[in-house]
Amino acid sequence: MVLYTGTFEAYQGLDLLFAAMAIVRRERPDARLVLAGGKPGQVETARAQAAAAGIGDVTIFTGERPASEIPAYLLASDILVSPRSRGTNTPLKIYQYLRSGRAIVATRLLTHTQVLSDETSILTPPTAEGFADGILAALADPAMAAERGRNAQQLAETKYSYEAYLEKTRQACAALGIVSVFMVVGGVVIMNIMLAVVTERTREIGIRMAIGATEVDVQRQFLIEAVVLSLIGGTIGILFGAVASYLITQTLGWAILISPMAIVAAVVFSTAVGIFFGF
Repeated sequence: MVLYTGTFEAYQGLDLLFAAMAIVRRERPDARLVLAGGKPGQVETARAQAAAAGIGDVTIFTGERPASEIPAYLLASDILVSPRSRGTNTPLKIYQYLRSGRAIVATRLLTHTQVLSDETSILTPPTAEGFADGILAALADPAMAAERGRNAQQLAETKYSYEAYLEKTRQACAALGIVSVFMVVGGVVIMNIMLAVVTERTREIGIRMAIGATEVDVQRQFLIEAVVLSLIGGTIGILFGAVASYLITQTLGWAILISPMAIVAAVVFSTAVGIFFGF
């Protein structure tokens, strides 16, 4: 039994799954596809697509099921599939799949490879032929499929368990504390630099005020300089992080995604440090 759980949105790649199962059926007429999920309208559309692909009689649609029933479906299956065709976020069902100890067949895309590997799953090209080959390989070699399932379950227990989550949370809190210290130190450095600059430029300040500049004008000038100084430091940090991420990806093969929101947050915090300590 080949099982898919989850939503029936277009990016999930159900069209690829149906086309792949049509190929699988020619080699293994005994294979059955079960899909747990989908709203009623989506199920009817998917049912028509399965029939058009020639697998309507070997495909079972259960509709949306309570979360409490999904583990039973996972344990009753031989192969778990995730044919997602695009996207970067990891499907939540992958973590359920890992814990089940069943063989996982998934497309070799970032959406999966952030968590899955060739040791814990059967990764395939995002094509009907490639996905069918992955399913057929798992059906033809139960020992290999069982080994991948055990590796996946071990990964879930060591890296994605509740205890692992608590440990990551503790590490994140510790890292946040270190970052906060660095921000305060950086702010103090900026404050002392600006104090030294003001002391050295007393003559310039006096001349500016003599020709009409107000105290607010002078304060605004040095505040802008403090913000620019902190932004330069923030930009250097962003570039260093991007280069370090690229080197890690190239040397260790880890899939690292730099979030635009992280860059925006870095710029905002750099500006805030400059304003707070430079005012």
